[in-house]
Amino acid sequence: MSDPETAVRITGAGVTLMGDLVLHRDPKGLVIFAHGSGSCSAIDSCVRR
Repeated sequence: MSDPETAVRITGAGVTLMGDLVLHRDPKGLVIFAHGSGSCSAIDSCVRR
């Protein structure tokens, strides 16, 4: 589920990521798995891999 629209939407939420994204939404919030480097500022969980 990695596409420019998703990347823009995430960036607008306060997250800057570089690389491919793997997104998963659950009842607790949004979890982002970033393949590459990135920083999170408005996300419940961010895992760098």
